[in-house]
Amino acid sequence: MQRCVFLLLVLACAAQCAKVLIMPSSIYPVHRYTMKTLAEELLKRKHSVTWFEYGWKKSDVALPKGVEEIFVRVPLKNNVIRDLYVARNHSVHDRIWYSDFEDEAERTSAWLASLELCDDLLSSTDGKKQFDALVGRQFDTVVVDDLYNPCGLLHTGLQKSVFIYWSMTALRTESAWAHHSPSPPSYLPVHGTKLTDRLSFTERAFNLAAYLRAIYVHQSVVLPRMDNIFKKYYPQLETGAFFMERNASINYVNTPPIFDFARPYMPRVNFVGGLHCKKAESLTGELKTFVDSSNAEKGFIVFSTGFTAQWKRAPKPLVNSIVTAMRRSPETKFVWQYDAEPIPNLPPNVFVSKWLPLQNLLGHSKCKAHMSHGGLNSVVESVWHGVPVIGFPLTVSGYDNLLRVTDRNAGILIPKSAWNADNFEKAFKDIHNNKYKEEVLIFQDMVIDVPYTELNHSAFWVEFIQRHQEVPHARSGADKLNILQYFLVDVVLFLLSIFVLIIATVVYVIKLVTRTIFSLFQMVFGKPTSAPTTAAAQKGSSSKPKKAKKVWRHGDRAPTKTYPTDVHQENAWPNGWGELTQLGMQQHFALGRLLRKRYVDDHPGFLSPTYKAKEVHVRSTDYNRTLVSAMSNLAGMYPMGTPGTDHPNASTWPSNWTPIPVHTDNYNTDFIGNMWASCPRKTELDQFIQSSPEYRQVIDENEEFFAFLSNKTGMSIDIYEMYDLYDVNFVETKYNLSQPDWFTPSISKKLWNLTHIKNEFNYGISKPYVPELIKLRGGPLLKDMNERMVAKVRCLEQGGSDCSWIKPLKYYAYSAHDTTIAGFLATLGDEEEVIGGIALPQYTAAIAVELWNLTDVGPAVKIFFHPGYNQEFHTVTSLTKGCPLNLDYCVLSTFYERSKIFMPKDINEDCKPKKRRAEFNSENNTKRRFSPRFH
Repeated sequence: MQRCVFLLLVLACAAQCAKVLIMPSSIYPVHRYTMKTLAEELLKRKHSVTWFEYGWKKSDVALPKGVEEIFVRVPLKNNVIRDLYVARNHSVHDRIWYSDFEDEAERTSAWLASLELCDDLLSSTDGKKQFDALVGRQFDTVVVDDLYNPCGLLHTGLQKSVFIYWSMTALRTESAWAHHSPSPPSYLPVHGTKLTDRLSFTERAFNLAAYLRAIYVHQSVVLPRMDNIFKKYYPQLETGAFFMERNASINYVNTPPIFDFARPYMPRVNFVGGLHCKKAESLTGELKTFVDSSNAEKGFIVFSTGFTAQWKRAPKPLVNSIVTAMRRSPETKFVWQYDAEPIPNLPPNVFVSKWLPLQNLLGHSKCKAHMSHGGLNSVVESVWHGVPVIGFPLTVSGYDNLLRVTDRNAGILIPKSAWNADNFEKAFKDIHNNKYKEEVLIFQDMVIDVPYTELNHSAFWVEFIQRHQEVPHARSGADKLNILQYFLVDVVLFLLSIFVLIIATVVYVIKLVTRTIFSLFQMVFGKPTSAPTTAAAQKGSSSKPKKAKKVWRHGDRAPTKTYPTDVHQENAWPNGWGELTQLGMQQHFALGRLLRKRYVDDHPGFLSPTYKAKEVHVRSTDYNRTLVSAMSNLAGMYPMGTPGTDHPNASTWPSNWTPIPVHTDNYNTDFIGNMWASCPRKTELDQFIQSSPEYRQVIDENEEFFAFLSNKTGMSIDIYEMYDLYDVNFVETKYNLSQPDWFTPSISKKLWNLTHIKNEFNYGISKPYVPELIKLRGGPLLKDMNERMVAKVRCLEQGGSDCSWIKPLKYYAYSAHDTTIAGFLATLGDEEEVIGGIALPQYTAAIAVELWNLTDVGPAVKIFFHPGYNQEFHTVTSLTKGCPLNLDYCVLSTFYERSKIFMPKDINEDCKPKKRRAEFNSENNTKRRFSPRFH
């Protein structure tokens, strides 16, 4: 009979007792400390608990008796990780005490360290053997730490077990994303932002950026690395880390339900924060004597800094400020968790110890406040025991934890910037105000006045999983949606398409009805109708331009040079340095076709369909790439010559090719096309600018960058080499040529920015603003255009012996460089952004200056800009400084007058050295900025 009873008891236990596996992260000991409380409760409920942990060293936190602990020591290979998490002598541990450092990257760094830890575990023969053995065992419930425990997550994927995913923090953005709990950044602050749930516009914008960053870091940095490790050791594994996280049956969050700001969450989310909290036990020894001796009114304040803060690394002035504030508060006693060298002349009202029984102190009747560094567990303990908090945040995460209490007026927060003796003393005094105690008691009541404790709650769900395994009804249909479906992007686009279609249909119907009515009106009354035309609209009407002047940049080319250590030297380019490529020829051929459309097709009669020598004149700088660009452009502009007239009628002649002359001049004396032609006065002005404080500031700020580049390139580098280095990288990358590891995108971006800054100095449009330099660089081209337009008008109106060439000439083009266009743009510049930047106009960028004879206006100028290959011309006349803002033309006389300041009278005279300082203008430059929009 006794045997039968015993057998029934064993069977009953076997039916109800669960095999539970708990896997915490070993990066921070507080994770082990928190999760061991659940293990202890499960043992009391007669469950079997296995504890698996892997790390560089075993934690000092003891586990309850009866837990089967499996600890795998992983060899430590990375010295940085050793300093951060084992020896704890990394500079981070010093810097957290200073106001300019809040360890914003703490979580990302810990994730990367944990990934390396998991990789090292699986790469060792013994570690992988023990891990595989654990995967082979069967458990009813698995509890996994969701922070810094990739191998724990891998275990669930390999075993396909139902598991509880336990967040050791509040509900983080990436965790909520995994289980589809809504986290609208419009009112839910992202952890690490120091924000509450009352957000202004700028705060919501910042919070959205932080939300996207949190998702990006976890989804695009952490999880892909995790997947790489998983596939490395288990190539047959089908489930990725993202879906492993999503497959959790239950999610634990280490805060009480009412602790965080109010938010929505899924049924599978359970708040278990505070499960380790318990009623205070009696103190003993010196600590008891010290605490009991405090008076009833002022009592004592406990000051704790958790597992990780090291007072031996705190700056002496900070320690002295705290001691001073405590000394100034003699009626209040202080119990301080302090692990550094003894403090000389320690005030008698201060008790220091390396470790404190925090909950026993918080539960003491004379405890008036808790000065906390912001550790989540310690802050929750303060609320659970109803003790106001003085916030002493060491990190941004600690700040956020403390904010959950102080925002409810249950404590005082002292930011790092306010750490001094006076503010500490004030906080020690103000915390005795009854309002803080009243608010924290309300907060405490909301946390503990629940039908069950968090500990019972957490144990219940472990047993629930044991009984029911999966919990499908706690999941939402969002699990089956992709990101576009989840945010209704497909639906919004569909509805928007319908809306646009309806609007387009309505507009089309209105136009159709209008045209029908006008046609009927014309049939009945015998004359066409027309809308009323104002004088302003009539003014300026004309059929076609009278003359068009163009300046364009050459097409795509090889680099003009490179640096000594570049593996791609001149032999990498078929025609050598700086020569036009086949792509560059195609680009200018396309630009020629675009110009033909405008001046032959769109304005019939302006230019003849075939080349006429008296109509067209093209001038190029004396460089192969500009000469070949001009020839390619003209081939596109006049593609269909007449055999026997425009070119020889011979079978050996290239089909339809019409040879068209391109004129050039000596590069050293070509002031129109060459912005760097020999000009001593320009050299003087450059030297004046280089001696300015603004220029020197740029040089000084980038001295280390220049030294770095000099070392890597094998040549002396200063700001004048920025463009050449950027150009080499830009061109070589476009042609898929390998780049050195040091030539990163950030280096290229910095080169681009410095090129832009250098060009602003070169063209005199930065601070200091030097109009004389603009005149010497872009002025000759501006003057040439103005004088040719004035001469054209004179010859058309009055004639003259010198008009035989000018009068029939309709099209004058300059084939030049990015510097030519940049210099010309500087002469047009408004005090705001004008055409789009002078740093580096694209290949085939072009400016068209057209002369029109407008009704009731007379000679007028229209200016158009072509940004680059495969783009159209657009008008910029109204954006030109000195021209009307509301018209698409500028009267020639007005344009000429506004140009005078930048037109040299005699360039040869103006270029002579003056030996006097430039005329600087410090007021114009802040408005006169050009954005670097070209590439």
